[in-house]
Amino acid sequence: MIRRLTIALALLIVFVAASGAFVVLQNFASLDEPIALASPVEFEVPRGASYGRVALEMEERGWVDDALWLRVKARFSPELADIQAGYYQFQPGMSALDMLRMMAAGHTHTWPVTFPEGWTFHQMRQELARHEHLSVRLSELSDEDVMAKLGREGMHPEGWFFPDTYSYTKGESDLEILRRAYQRMNRVLAEEWAAR
Repeated sequence: MIRRLTIALALLIVFVAASGAFVVLQNFASLDEPIALASPVEFEVPRGASYGRVALEMEERGWVDDALWLRVKARFSPELADIQAGYYQFQPGMSALDMLRMMAAGHTHTWPVTFPEGWTFHQMRQELARHEHLSVRLSELSDEDVMAKLGREGMHPEGWFFPDTYSYTKGESDLEILRRAYQRMNRVLAEEWAAR
């Protein structure tokens, strides 16, 4: 009698363990299945957002059935929980794990701004004002004030910004784009001068 109970209890424990393992593996597998996105989706991870908060947001958007499985997955793959703040764009065909890998790697979405050769400083400023994802710092500044912010007080701005396409992330300032264009022009001029 005791032997039968012991065998029955052992079988029950094996059955429960196997069932639990099956449920865990099934839910982990679902995290790697493509999410039904009709078009690219923008997703922002605010500075200081916890992994749990991001997992819950993914559940609320319907990308995972239960945020619990994302949290459990992070226990087994802690590198996924180290998400970076930023603005992301998820593409159709991505899985929840693809999204987490993108956020953990910090592959934020960028936008281009182009300054064609021959543009005036005024045209560059107008182009920067058109970009809604840039943080506006220049609108109230004169050309002289902008040059002062770049450390070139008293210098006329024309010809000091390299014509090119610059990528930026959401929230980056228009002044930072000009700073990069200015620094690039100075590097190019220095290289050309050294090659003479």
